Amino acid sequence: GTFHEVDITDFDGTESVLNQAVEGLGGLHIAVTTAGGGIAERTIKKDGPHGLDSFRKSIDLNLIGTFNISRIAAWHMSKNDPVD
Repeated sequence: GTFHEVDITDFDGTESVLNQAVEGLGGLHIAVTTAGGGIAERTIKKDGPHGLDSFRKSIDLNLIGTFNISRIAAWHMSKNDPVD
């Protein structure tokens, strides 16, 4: 196996690195994503509501970025020969 550090919120860059890894390894049988993070911000603050930009960044990192890797990895794995 190999390790590739990527910014999973850079969706095109992530796809490019995953494609390079698959090409270098000759296929893909497992993909592990360990990205994650969060924000500590109240929904309602004294000066107004929770910021939408910080929430969007959290969703991009924890949900969309992880799904992006999973969908690309699944596509590559679908090309593997079946294993009994």
